[in-house]
Amino acid sequence: MKPKTTKPSASGRRLLGQQHNFGRHAAYSHYTKSTTRRVAAPLPSPAAFYAAEIQGFNEGDNDWAWGCCPFHDDHNPSLCMNLRTGWYACKSSNCGATGKSIVSFVSERDGLSVADAIRFLEGRT
Repeated sequence: MKPKTTKPSASGRRLLGQQHNFGRHAAYSHYTKSTTRRVAAPLPSPAAFYAAEIQGFNEGDNDWAWGCCPFHDDHNPSLCMNLRTGWYACKSSNCGATGKSIVSFVSERDGLSVADAIRFLEGRT
């Protein structure tokens, strides 16, 4: 019979009979740490952003719009955008660009990090 170990399992959970050797405060310290965060400026609405940035922007029904995709040489509108959430996807068979927000759109289009894309968008409001 194998002796019981006192180390946690690989998933981080204790197995039956295992003991821990840290206090309650140490276990929950990562939840109570206070970090200083800067207050972010509001980002532009996806509808206003896409209307200004997308060539051939054409608003459709139910918060959806189409326009020419900036990720490839596009002459027929193939970029589908949700104007409420900012989600986008290119329906062209040779592109396939997708993202879930205007932050990911700017990040992918301009080659920026997410933090730099947020700073860029904050300056546009």
